[in-house]
Amino acid sequence: MVMFAPESEHIAHVPVSNPTGAAWTYNAELYLVKDGKYTSSDIISFTLLAGASDTIDFPITMPATEGTYKVYIDVYVAGGLIAAYQATEDVTVTAPVGEFTYSSLFCEAIRWPGADKYD
Repeated sequence: MVMFAPESEHIAHVPVSNPTGAAWTYNAELYLVKDGKYTSSDIISFTLLAGASDTIDFPITMPATEGTYKVYIDVYVAGGLIAAYQATEDVTVTAPVGEFTYSSLFCEAIRWPGADKYD
């Protein structure tokens, strides 16, 4: 399971291919869903020549609400949905755990002669 901090920005790299004998312009959207809540990469347009493959980058900001989200990608040509995919891994949004640091340093205050001593 992939984990990210709330509202962190990331780029999903998605392999795509055009198995047809003609060039096409595609519109695609990557989005996350949990309990009806939704965050999206917005629509990304790209063109693939006949038989071509490429990797398309989808910028996305993680939701502010912690939880596990399903990842989906919808692909359109000329306004029609031609493919709807669910990613093989979910995304978990969780607040990062603070870093714990241990130190054995010791600090002793310098006293003026005759001053009160505090232990």
